[in-house]
Amino acid sequence: MSWNLALPAKVRVGHVTFGATYNYVLPIKLPHEDEAAGFGPKSYLSFSLSYSLGGH
Repeated sequence: MSWNLALPAKVRVGHVTFGATYNYVLPIKLPHEDEAAGFGPKSYLSFSLSYSLGGH
């Protein structure tokens, strides 16, 4: 179980949309879980690219 903070950003150029999302994950230890199991905050960056086929 964890809390996740996501900060997305998107830029559209014509029919193409570029996206980037920063994610910060803060795990929450459950009562039955061992604390030495590698818990700790983590972060990562994800990217996306999409193309619109039609419309405005």
